[in-house]
Amino acid sequence: EDQYRSKAGASTNIFADGNTIEKRMSDLDLDGVDAELVFPNGSALMAFWTPDPHLSQAQFRVYNDWAHEITKDNRERMNVAACIATGDIDSAVAEVRRVADLGFRVITLPNKPVFNSRNAADLNYNDKKFDPFWDVVQGEDLRITYHVWTGEDPRGAKGPGGAVVNFAVHALGSAAEPLAHMCATGVLDRFPKLRFAVVESGIGWVPWILDAMDEAYRKHHMWVSPKLKHGLPSHYFPECGGATFHG
Repeated sequence: EDQYRSKAGASTNIFADGNTIEKRMSDLDLDGVDAELVFPNGSALMAFWTPDPHLSQAQFRVYNDWAHEITKDNRERMNVAACIATGDIDSAVAEVRRVADLGFRVITLPNKPVFNSRNAADLNYNDKKFDPFWDVVQGEDLRITYHVWTGEDPRGAKGPGGAVVNFAVHALGSAAEPLAHMCATGVLDRFPKLRFAVVESGIGWVPWILDAMDEAYRKHHMWVSPKLKHGLPSHYFPECGGATFHG
């Protein structure tokens, strides 16, 4: 039974029909799972890895159409997160509207809108330019997720211990930035119905980042802008945020 479960849903396994929707539904039944939230993997996940938002969005349109087509008859049990490239806001707004019309309820965004950006002047989620994007996401009542391994190249370290550093810091740690952007920059004051989660990025660091944001807000208040309507950044996470750990 453990061997079966470890192989169920894998891209290569000993079960000839292991990748069919029908088989996946039976696996959910076997495990007592009512429904699942489905994220991209493989080539679809790799489509985040480009600084060209139009190339990324073109790939995501193909993925979103494919995911919609194969899961539309099982949408209540297979809730697929549509992929959105956010480096070009107009394109992102158009794709959000399109996937909402297709019936998607969740979108997944890169942890940084401009891939691998190290320049603070580059477009980021705290920029007011994103307001039209947040407005359409809120208006369509879509949930936002930020998925691990997206937005920047996690292969930041080489040599001894590099694999550990890359996983613990450059992959999992990258989710802290979008969480902070959502909670500490006034986005949720302007768009209070937005709901977001950081996904497969671990959860143990969440209490620390909430405490660190509050400490910064208190101790460095003379430089903090904007002033939040509801006090401290940590106030916004229980109401609007969430986090999942990786299996």
